Amino acid sequence: LDSQRRHESEQAESACRSTQACSEMQSLNRRWHRVEITFDEWGAERRKILERDQEYVEQKTDEARDECRGESWKAEMDTNNSQWIIGAITENLWDSRKSEILDSQRRHVVKAVVV
Repeated sequence: LDSQRRHESEQAESACRSTQACSEMQSLNRRWHRVEITFDEWGAERRKILERDQEYVEQKTDEARDECRGESWKAEMDTNNSQWIIGAITENLWDSRKSEILDSQRRHVVKAVVV
């Protein structure tokens, strides 16, 4: 039972994308491991956390893409967004790369305006 519980917990945590959701999931998993909640209660709360997490990620990635002007910037942002969505990078790394892409875009636009 403990190994099954650990496996389920690890899967739940690895499904999280945002820092907030990861923190919530770790807290939920601790409660479940201490047998403060049932498997059904854990599962219901896990689904809520993951749904909120998905909505958050979709909102943030849509906003980031909307800030891009031009196909090359959108393509870079799409790559960054997809890396976060699949869990290849953390939210912090995604945010850092997003800032780099938008800064690069701003520098390019300023140069074009000045020239």
